[in-house]
Amino acid sequence: PMISARSPSAANSADITGYNTQRVAGLASTPFAYAGATNRARLTPDQRDIVAGYVGGLSRAFGLRGLNGLDFILYRGQPMVLEINPRPTAACELYEPDTHNGMVAMHVRACDGVLPDQAALKAPKVRAHAIVYAKDPLHVPTTVRWPLWCRDIPAAGNTIAAGEPVCSIHAEGDDIESVERTVNARRDRVLASLHLQFAA
Repeated sequence: PMISARSPSAANSADITGYNTQRVAGLASTPFAYAGATNRARLTPDQRDIVAGYVGGLSRAFGLRGLNGLDFILYRGQPMVLEINPRPTAACELYEPDTHNGMVAMHVRACDGVLPDQAALKAPKVRAHAIVYAKDPLHVPTTVRWPLWCRDIPAAGNTIAAGEPVCSIHAEGDDIESVERTVNARRDRVLASLHLQFAA
């Protein structure tokens, strides 16, 4: 989850801003490389309670402040902590449209001891971003037209090696399934388009 933390001496030293589901690249060379996230996670109430316990304990133990991230996996249904990142995470941008002044301002306020209004962060939309990785070497032509849902676009004329990131793509909707289908379709569309250009 993404964590908002303030002074460990405060009665409520940390809140969970959101639970995200991470994507991995799944390539032979980089099977576990970060490949994006969705701002929802399918967790039971018991699993959320366990994670919340980890968040509170770790935030106090390490004196965390600001926006932070806790990575965990479910092993036989039980949350198992992988690491805690004492910084804003890449998934912050999935919540940006729901904030008043942006996630950077929220991070600064949390560092100053002011936790955000959690009611304002109940995202009305499911959002996802994904990093597109090249499966084969690709050349970025000058003629390619990037859709508005593409960001971090490479410069025209660049050659991208297999396993390297191409760009990031974004989608939002009303349910997890439709958003994930959209992200997957957009990833395939980008790669197919560049492969056609490369073949030509």
